[in-house]
Amino acid sequence: MVRNFVGVFVCGLALFGAGCAAPKAIGPALAGHAIILPGIGGNNPAVARLAKMINNEVEDLSAEVWDWTRIEPTTILGDLVDAKRNRRRAKVLAGQLLAWRRNHPNARLYVTAHSGGAGIVLLACETLPADFKIERIVFLAAALSPQIDLSRAIQRSRRGVFNYYSSKDSWVLGLGTRLFGTTDRAHSKSAGLVGFDLPDDPRLAAKLEQLAWEPSMRKSGNRGGHMGAFAPLFIRTHLLPLFELGANRQVEGNDPWGKRPKKGGSG
Repeated sequence: MVRNFVGVFVCGLALFGAGCAAPKAIGPALAGHAIILPGIGGNNPAVARLAKMINNEVEDLSAEVWDWTRIEPTTILGDLVDAKRNRRRAKVLAGQLLAWRRNHPNARLYVTAHSGGAGIVLLACETLPADFKIERIVFLAAALSPQIDLSRAIQRSRRGVFNYYSSKDSWVLGLGTRLFGTTDRAHSKSAGLVGFDLPDDPRLAAKLEQLAWEPSMRKSGNRGGHMGAFAPLFIRTHLLPLFELGANRQVEGNDPWGKRPKKGGSG
């Protein structure tokens, strides 16, 4: 029983391991650039789909998967539990973000993380200078404890932190993180299951936006599981607007159920 659950948990957090080569330097930008950190085990087709859809469908924005698990490669479970290794990985990310910003001082930068990748982003924010600015941080099914301190991440994000969570993700982010721990090493349910606790400071709380899964999201292909946020229609209707210039969730005049026009094209 336990052996079977371990298999389900590992497969749920990350599908298809990603090899051992360290990630390349963060790529060039258009008017903006988005990096996406996968969960434990590294890049997989679902995460790659989000990057591809941003590249194809969001005007003047480029995107790439930044696979933190290729730095000091370890086991899939090691990606989750090795706190010292993850701090070193987060320092690499922070260094690459600083180098990218020097080369692109005026471009918008978005940082998105799925599951265990959220811990790497949070650790990186702790080492970034106070005046370093990310346009928006997006967490999807974050394997972090609900009570974790988000203040540095929120302070370094112009538009704040967006967190998508699902009460249906109980195998991975409920039982799973109770048994194996979150990336911040709490043995508890995760913020990707129940949401983050609001910061005490109302100015920080105002910049934490949380979206809970609801049954109507099944229409977009998201059934609430650990990889549900990567359903194509859910990406198009709920995630892509987060990366567009301007704060509106919905692009005026766009049919959310239809295919969005590609960059430079009409269909």
